[in-house]
Amino acid sequence: MKRFRIILCSLLLVLSLILIYGVSKQVFDNSETKNDETINGIAMYVENDAGTYVSATELPGEGYIFNSGKSKCNNGAIPIWDSKTNSLITSDLTTNGTSCYLYFDKTPCKSGDSACKKILSNKLVKARKNLTDIISDETMGIVYSTKDNDGTTLYFAGAPLDNYVKFAGQYWRIIRINGDGSIRLLYAGNATEIESDKYTILSNGYADGSNHYLAIDNTAYKYNTCKEMYCLGYTYNVGSINGDEKDSAAKEQLEDWYSSNIATYESSIDTNAGFCSDRSYEDGYDDSHVYYNYYGARLRLSDSKRPSLMCKDQDLFTVQGATKGNGDLDAPVGLITADELNYAGSVWGGSNINTKVFTRSGFSYWTMSPFSSKGSEHYMTILHSAGYITREKGLDRTDSFYLRPVINLKGSVTLTGDGTMSNPYVVG
Repeated sequence: MKRFRIILCSLLLVLSLILIYGVSKQVFDNSETKNDETINGIAMYVENDAGTYVSATELPGEGYIFNSGKSKCNNGAIPIWDSKTNSLITSDLTTNGTSCYLYFDKTPCKSGDSACKKILSNKLVKARKNLTDIISDETMGIVYSTKDNDGTTLYFAGAPLDNYVKFAGQYWRIIRINGDGSIRLLYAGNATEIESDKYTILSNGYADGSNHYLAIDNTAYKYNTCKEMYCLGYTYNVGSINGDEKDSAAKEQLEDWYSSNIATYESSIDTNAGFCSDRSYEDGYDDSHVYYNYYGARLRLSDSKRPSLMCKDQDLFTVQGATKGNGDLDAPVGLITADELNYAGSVWGGSNINTKVFTRSGFSYWTMSPFSSKGSEHYMTILHSAGYITREKGLDRTDSFYLRPVINLKGSVTLTGDGTMSNPYVVG
């Protein structure tokens, strides 16, 4: 495999013409490449405020990240961007006259977002084209990019070793940096448990199943009196798909827990970020003429295998006074979504078990994503203890599953540490 490095200086280059006509003079180091195996031209495209790409004549500075999913070279060469040296490395470069098209997205980090920038400072940004396969590899130094309502979001997947956070006397794992620069965290146990031998999630990615110290309760969606359609979700109305008259037990328990454990640290919490409980649905009748609703998570993950981090405002749960969302929360806390679990590396169905994905625990736990309702049977999406995404009854259960709180830190908080197990990010 040939490797080829082009050092891109911040010189004004007529890059759009390069692709068409080639160049008579290039700035690169070809010490690793035969003279007849050269890059013929490079064009760069930069995301603007409207979310579209425009041709650029110079390398974008701070505030942009390389889009590895969209960038491409011809002749089978693969472009890889080294953000530390502002250079392009192409693998499989074997053909003379290869041209590359490079795309750069706006980073979610805003001016003053020191925590966001620190987390990304030593990360390689990649894109995933196939989300039907599990990720079980160690992914140290890697984040992946996709889109949410606020722009580019960068998420961890597989078994990263550098997304540990200590905050408010609790330990957390970073799910993703949201498109607005806030940092979404998944609860991973309190400090006493972390520092004891029973906290096995730090060493092997999941708990051993004998302790349930990573969750706060186990009666999340248990309603013994709700028999009608539309009474499933984070909030609900009997007879209305998008109601907010009644709180789920999950919402009540999480907000009580937040009040006791996090509220005094709220100056570090991003209260504008929300939590998606997608209640969009398709309805119909099955072969037995029973009426059903299939909610968004089922349609995306079980049917089309296309997760999404986009969320309608009516299903984005935020606190009152937030600039977006439905304002139905009493505290800025929620749960992970089924789509976030899929992006993290788990997939739908018990035949695809991922034993190392960082979101896995030694127990099954609820998400915020409704799955389906059929007659008196109502299902929420869960992450199974084995690591795959599936459904479980949210009503009339004889057993129960657990809750793992999710919060959002401000992108501007001060972080120390490097995010590793032995030196987690600590919120100052």
